[in-house]
Amino acid sequence: MRFSDDKIVLSKAHKVDYWQNSNQILRWNAASLLEIEPNLRKIRGFRYLNILRHRMKQEIEKRQMY
Repeated sequence: MRFSDDKIVLSKAHKVDYWQNSNQILRWNAASLLEIEPNLRKIRGFRYLNILRHRMKQEIEKRQMY
């Protein structure tokens, strides 16, 4: 999450004067995150992260054998 996104979530949370319990805080944060979600960018190549992890694991295992 970028700093500006974090700032938006905090600005929404500061509108509440009195928090009744931690569940209320979590609900407000979740609502704020859902509001900014369309503006968040995906990591380029995220579809290939599982392949990368698998190949790195294979390489580590191969190097540990020697």
